[in-house]
Amino acid sequence: MKKFYFCILSIILILYSFDSKAQGCLGNMVTNPRFSTGINNGWTVFAPATSWVTSGSMGCLDTFVLIGSGSPTGGGIQQNVNFNASQCYSLCMCLGPQSSNQFSRVRIFAATSSAGVTYASLKTNTYPAGTAQLIDSIDINGTSSPAVYCKNNWVASLNYSRLIIINTPQPSVGGAEVLVDNICLKSCLTLCDSLVAGFNVTVNALTATFTNTSTFTGGSISSYSWDFGDASTSSAMNPPPHTYGVSTGATFTVCLIVTGTIQGQTCKDTICKTISVKPNSGMTMNNPSDLRINNSSWKLAVSFNNENFNFELLDISGKILKEYREVREVNINKPDFDHGIYIIRIWKDGGLYAQRVVF
Repeated sequence: MKKFYFCILSIILILYSFDSKAQGCLGNMVTNPRFSTGINNGWTVFAPATSWVTSGSMGCLDTFVLIGSGSPTGGGIQQNVNFNASQCYSLCMCLGPQSSNQFSRVRIFAATSSAGVTYASLKTNTYPAGTAQLIDSIDINGTSSPAVYCKNNWVASLNYSRLIIINTPQPSVGGAEVLVDNICLKSCLTLCDSLVAGFNVTVNALTATFTNTSTFTGGSISSYSWDFGDASTSSAMNPPPHTYGVSTGATFTVCLIVTGTIQGQTCKDTICKTISVKPNSGMTMNNPSDLRINNSSWKLAVSFNNENFNFELLDISGKILKEYREVREVNINKPDFDHGIYIIRIWKDGGLYAQRVVF
């Protein structure tokens, strides 16, 4: 199985609302993301202002932390989190204003333990080179409702050991505390790990039936791409039974590519399986004197030694177009069909024969 991960370097900002009680964050890199056990479990205060935890019920805010003590000072919180250089990350959190008619700017950083990383240096972008990297800067309007803000596909330029979230109140419009809840930090690779392509297959003579078992925990699957190994393809979740147009036993490699999205991240997973098909022994290509197929320019005629047989005409994807049961002869007018490749299947005495024909 092979996975493809797409960490897009361009900045994508996604704004949406959600129910915090239903929020899940498999593989979260932060401890105590909802502050349900206070701020001392995983988080510490980032000077100068204090931060504290309170409870509420405002959209995506539940048990949240208040950061900052009003204009002109601010505050922050931090946690030890390891960011690896050149690694892709996605970060989401719920943010809201403490009161109306006030304005705050939240700035989020990955940083080292350098003493040069201070509240003042982060607020003014004067921290020493190589000691911090801005993940996102978000303006919180006091008149807006709490909402989830995400920075997807952010790439760390260096190794960092801290996640820092600061509030920088804006004095000109009346600074305020900012409310933070439901912090979700993931590696992009972790996001895509929950996409698992899979299928089961059963084979009856020359016909294979596929059952899709693909899953994507927390994500949404957007497309399926089947390759049956004989130049035939399908985009259906569960394709119709596929008949291989061979006269003797053969093996084919069948592959399924599944594509989906999770928190703005595009993921793909591929699975391939080798299957074997062969006609039943009751009827094979070695019976040309019994089986008669006349594929003329305008008509397809099939008979089997003046004996009853079952007949199906399929398109190249395996969809049945015509079927006859217990007949002694089949005549199909070719002008009734588009030009292309078709498959005929014939059953008799427990055996199956299949052959490709061109209209």
